[in-house]
Amino acid sequence: AALSTGGRQLLWDLDNRPHPELRALPVEGKSTGFTCQAFSRDGRPLVAGEGDGGVRSWELAARREEPRISPHRGKVDRLAVSSDGRYLLQITHDHQALVWDLKVGRGAKPLPGGWTSGAFLADGSRIVMTRDAKHGGDVVMVDRASGNVRPVFDRPVSKDGQRLSLVGFDRVVVSRDGRNVAATTVRGQDEIACVWDVGGGKPRVF
Repeated sequence: AALSTGGRQLLWDLDNRPHPELRALPVEGKSTGFTCQAFSRDGRPLVAGEGDGGVRSWELAARREEPRISPHRGKVDRLAVSSDGRYLLQITHDHQALVWDLKVGRGAKPLPGGWTSGAFLADGSRIVMTRDAKHGGDVVMVDRASGNVRPVFDRPVSKDGQRLSLVGFDRVVVSRDGRNVAATTVRGQDEIACVWDVGGGKPRVF
């Protein structure tokens, strides 16, 4: 799946390789343009954020659009879906976060705190999230149910043991086997990547 510069959603069916089929998804009503999208780990549901703050989702096997999540707090910047497709993390343009239970279609849980990205661990009970520079610029572990934050991931240090001067992490992913967390940030004019064990501790810097 990809987004065009005009906010149009594009989806290819790779089962038809070497000639993937471009598939159209139903969109009920008028969209304000898509700003981001995400798959669950099993690839079944696809979610997409819109410019007005709404979130749409589709069950790809049936090519069916699920009920739309109404706009909250404006433009959606980032989305992440738990591996079972039940929980959705939504990060808005003002760096606030909401966690939705898609099974019941309601019950948004706010996570205030200057967020820039997030990724669920395999069981969906915890979320690895990154904070903007105003809120420390760290990578932290967040309990989905309670919202409690644990700073288990150490900041990267230089060879002489000094903490690196960073502007804050802006992307985070969890490996498919659930063992590693990776995040990217900017140091000076260079972008660097850090990899931690999922339990936290010191990162490897690339």
